Amino acid sequence: MVQPQANRLERADASDFEDWRMRSERLMATPEKALRPASSTPRKWHTRSTGCLWPVTTCCLAVWCPCVLFSRIHHRTRKDRTMSDFKIVNTTCILWCGAATLGLQWIPQLMQRADLRQKYNIQGDWMSDLFCAFCCNCCDMIQQEKESIFREEELPLSAAQYSNNEQMQYSTQFPRTPEQHGVHLLHPEPSMQTMSSQRSMDSYPASKGTPHRYSDDI
Repeated sequence: MVQPQANRLERADASDFEDWRMRSERLMATPEKALRPASSTPRKWHTRSTGCLWPVTTCCLAVWCPCVLFSRIHHRTRKDRTMSDFKIVNTTCILWCGAATLGLQWIPQLMQRADLRQKYNIQGDWMSDLFCAFCCNCCDMIQQEKESIFREEELPLSAAQYSNNEQMQYSTQFPRTPEQHGVHLLHPEPSMQTMSSQRSMDSYPASKGTPHRYSDDI
């Protein structure tokens, strides 16, 4: 049982390392795309960068273990929003610590803030990302944590609303029959074949030995 778990951790670490490597290469090659602003109709931030004292646990984590909080945001937004397989010690956490020893922790944090804006279509640009990541490191990380939690909880509701709207549109264009709604008519309308057979019986000659259906004979 230990070996499969170790293999999963190795795969997860390799996946994290490859993800950050590709994001760094994209930032160096095309910074205008990696740090592009939000769309023409962006949404406002749900949480404020100044609301960094609540919740207290998140505030303490940002001050004393910012690498763990940073890796939590990364895991929630790019891997698994349920956080079911999150490990405290992981590649992203070690990456942040390595950058912090050189005073460059604001670089991965800037990248993560830009990625969060693009994923949830939130207003901002690279200048605001740089200011928050460089000048307000802890407050920015707390804002990212709370914003990612709120937006990820919002996603299922949006998906359900979209599905309902699509279903309503389809029903309007292609209305269902009563049978598809589960309603069975007691006296269904006769089909064309039934009406044709009925007319043939009405016009059947009496000389053939078959009485006319409208005959008064008993």
